Amino acid sequence: MELKKYTEQEVLAGILGNSSKTLQYVYKEAFPGVRKYIMSNSGNDEDAKDIFQESIIITYKKLKNNNLVLTCSLKVYLFSVCRLLWLKQLENQRKGIQEVNVGEFVLNVGEDVLDIRDQNERYELYRAHFDLLKEDCKKVLRMFLDKIPLKEIAKQMGFTEQYAKKRKFQCKETLVKSIQNDNDYKEML
Repeated sequence: MELKKYTEQEVLAGILGNSSKTLQYVYKEAFPGVRKYIMSNSGNDEDAKDIFQESIIITYKKLKNNNLVLTCSLKVYLFSVCRLLWLKQLENQRKGIQEVNVGEFVLNVGEDVLDIRDQNERYELYRAHFDLLKEDCKKVLRMFLDKIPLKEIAKQMGFTEQYAKKRKFQCKETLVKSIQNDNDYKEML
């Protein structure tokens, strides 16, 4: 059976409308590259199908919420989402976590695949250095990143508000200096 060629706008409308013919077309066009990538990176056909399905769900949700602005082709976008989902799943498997929570993924669609790879490398560098921090620094920075008010951070940590602010600054500075002294960081520049 020959599938009709669709424009990207028709494909996006088809995903939003859950059109089976459009979804067949998307699978035919975009899935083979995703399958090849996942299978060449410790995955199997079933993993590729699951990851691709998750990327369609993410795309659907972004379309439904009017949050999808493509500056690359839909095929490149789907591949990028699949790649990030797969890397996250591999990381979770390495850590012994079995599920991938699709809701955790935030993708800046304006970046192309190379920018996304660079972003992943920067994140991995950040995570490695974050893990080296003292436990109290990790806790302070996590709360800060979770947008917990300084007053609440001070209360939970047993600090005065002024010291909580100073400690957050010190921990952030320690993290930044640690990253800046890393040879991988210097190569990224």
